Amino acid sequence: MTPPAKEERQLDSPVVYERLREVVSATGKSQVSLAKEIGISRAYLVKILGGKVALSGSAIKALMRAGFDMEHVITGEASKDQLRHDLNRLRERYDAIVDIVTKAMQEKRSEGE
Repeated sequence: MTPPAKEERQLDSPVVYERLREVVSATGKSQVSLAKEIGISRAYLVKILGGKVALSGSAIKALMRAGFDMEHVITGEASKDQLRHDLNRLRERYDAIVDIVTKAMQEKRSEGE
């Protein structure tokens, strides 16, 4: 079996690096703090984010340990764990909104009595 052509290899795709830049940007962390958190130099992180060097297995593992959904970065699809996490966060927010509305309605009723 022959290896896939370079343009077919997912990790070489520019879209992978674009998704990685998006998820890194969404954290709001500086490159310095993120590099320190995942245990690489800022210069190496800049090269990764710029697509100048390939994502190594150790870099992928480090990013996963830092909480990045690397399945999403590589494939464009969220992992089941990430989806569960997002769903739980939405449920918590929904519950908080319901509590706020319920309390406001109770206060409104008690003012009218």
